[in-house]
Parts: sequence; structure tokens; C-alpha cells
Amino acid sequence: VFMKIFVLFFLLFSLAGCRSNSEERGKALFSDAAILMRQQTKITERWALEFAQIFTDQNGEKFPSNRDWFTSRVEKIIPLIDESSRIATEAADKYEGASRLMSTDRDKRGMALLGASCRKDVEVNQLYKALAQLPSDRTINDKETLIEKTGSLMRVIQQTQKQKDEQFEEGIRLLRTK
Repeated sequence: VFMKIFVLFFLLFSLAGCRSNSEERGKALFSDAAILMRQQTKITERWALEFAQIFTDQNGEKFPSNRDWFTSRVEKIIPLIDESSRIATEAADKYEGASRLMSTDRDKRGMALLGASCRKDVEVNQLYKALAQLPSDRTINDKETLIEKTGSLMRVIQQTQKQKDEQFEEGIRLLRTK
């Protein structure tokens, strides 16, 4: 995560050679988006740490007798997941705005891919939110069903995360190539 933020700031300084006024505005949007992504990363780290402490094999083995415990713990991380998504959406808007202001197709595409990566991040967050809410689903009455539904959602999360990472890496590659 730190490396991704470092790369974003490196690219920001690489774009310093932009000459037109619109490209300068694009560079400012890129900078704003990078700052937002740094904030989003900090919030994601907070909820992910708590999530990992809640969703352990040991806690899953006790389900459904600990449903209320799961629910009370999850209620504390849902606002963090929502805040992470809000910030990622704002960053995506800024990357997409920067994309429209870039002069080369390569830079436009690179910025657009960073925006798309942020939007995939929001999708990942929503999938984790759905996963976090599984134990409170009263139609799930045994640990086997919980494990099955968790596994199914985790596969979708992994696939979406892979797409997000690919978009990010390609966006960075395009912006690095001059």
C-alpha cells in the first residue's frame, strides 16, 4: 500500500512538466486524488484490522451462538467501510477529472484507469460490507452455511480486487511511460 502511494507521488512530480493551464489543473486534481487515497488507505487499514480480528476461524466455529457478538462488532466497522468508500469515490472523481484535462491519450488513459481502480475499490468495500453483515442474516442458522456464503463472497472479492490491482498497475505503467 505504501509503495502505491509512493508511486502516485512520484508520478505527480513527473507530471510537473505539463505546460498548459488545463494540464496544470489536471495535475492539481491528481495531487488531490493521491492525498485522498492516502486518507482512504489509513481508514481501510483500521477497518481491515478489526475485520480480521472478528472473522477468525475460532469465532466462526462458535456461530450461531455468538451472532449478537458478531453483530455488535460489525456495527463498529461499517461506518469505516462507508467512509473508505466515500473517499475512494471522491478520489475516482478527481482522477477522472484529471483524465479529461491531460493532453496525451496515454496520460488520459492512465488517469482514467486510476479512477476506475478507485471505483473497483468501492466495489470491494461493498463486498466486504456484505460479508461483514452475513452473521446478522437470520436466514443463516449454522456455521456450515456461514462458511459457504463467506467463501462464495471471498471468491468474488478476490476477483474484484485482482481487477482493481490490474487497473491500478496499468494506469501507473501508462503514466510512467514517456
